[in-house]
Amino acid sequence: DMNGNPIVVIDGAFECDSEGAIMQMNFLMDRLVRYMSSSEIPSVTYVMDLGPRAKLHNYSTPLNVTFLKYTSLFAPTFQLHICCASALAQKAIGLLPSSMRSRITVASDYSNLQGKISAENMLPSWGGSYDFDIGKYMQFLLDTMDE
Repeated sequence: DMNGNPIVVIDGAFECDSEGAIMQMNFLMDRLVRYMSSSEIPSVTYVMDLGPRAKLHNYSTPLNVTFLKYTSLFAPTFQLHICCASALAQKAIGLLPSSMRSRITVASDYSNLQGKISAENMLPSWGGSYDFDIGKYMQFLLDTMDE
């Protein structure tokens, strides 16, 4: 992002229960730690892009207090930008604790990324020029999981 923090893309809403979401976050944290020094306070920019899978979301995911307790263990050094959010999703953000809401931007498009992420680090669908292929990245992960 514009502050030099790594960007993590969440491709759509969580479509799992709290246990599954926690497992995904643990995998993500393991990946991030590989690129940070032991003395560095992790600061991450998350972009939850709800656009590509908008018609697939059922918004009935049973994320509950367990997941919120889990996320409260993380240092409040993150930013979360939710893009292409429906009116219902935008209202749901208002239900979060104020400490979390202050670190979240939400928009019905990608306008909340402007000034936060440079165009060369944004996906083309967001209005940028960063060339990223999820299939190639998945293959990279499979090839390097034993390392």
